[in-house]
Amino acid sequence: MALVPCPECNKEISDISKSCPSCGFPMSEYTRNQLNASTPPLLPPPLPKEYLDSKKSSGQMNSLTKQNFFYQKIFWGSLATVIILICFIPFGKENTPTGSSKETQTKAEPVLESTTTNAEPKINYLKTTATKMINTYKNNEVRADNIYKDTYIEVTGIVGSIDSDLSNEAVINLASKNDYEFNFVMASGDFDFQKKATNINKGQIITLRCIGGGEVIGNPILNECTFK
Repeated sequence: MALVPCPECNKEISDISKSCPSCGFPMSEYTRNQLNASTPPLLPPPLPKEYLDSKKSSGQMNSLTKQNFFYQKIFWGSLATVIILICFIPFGKENTPTGSSKETQTKAEPVLESTTTNAEPKINYLKTTATKMINTYKNNEVRADNIYKDTYIEVTGIVGSIDSDLSNEAVINLASKNDYEFNFVMASGDFDFQKKATNINKGQIITLRCIGGGEVIGNPILNECTFK
């Protein structure tokens, strides 16, 4: 309940009164609403200055705390980045090989080369004789090619002759032990073979290591021959 002034006598009366008790002025609902609207609303008392100052100080402290937290994040992040970079920087003394390590590397190289040389596969030669090769080709050329052609062969035979081919290179003809056989095993080779062929005599028994090259007119052919 609130007190309002009477429009007639200006005395304060209750806002729920139907009429003014002093002058009898009728108080209708509209009149009461008009009086209540004209009455200024009650405002709360102002806050104490100490409270406002403390609140302002608290806001400033929060702002400073946020700034300090932001700067701490930047500092620790930068420190972590620097530590990571230091870990990945190579140091000259550690990476520079000493004199003894250089010597070890130099000495190890020939070992690797000799290991590679020793690792070459060993060639297995098919051992046969000139007589056997001639007879095999005479009986069945297809079977003889399957046995001897493109195969590493170690053949032993009697030198029937030493001739020169069209390119003036030495060809050693190995004869059969059969006196009535007129075919030969024809052997040729590289420059070293040519030099050694000059010291070979007819009737001498020799052993050659060659690659089978098929046959020509019943004569077995041997290529890339070397003396054993």
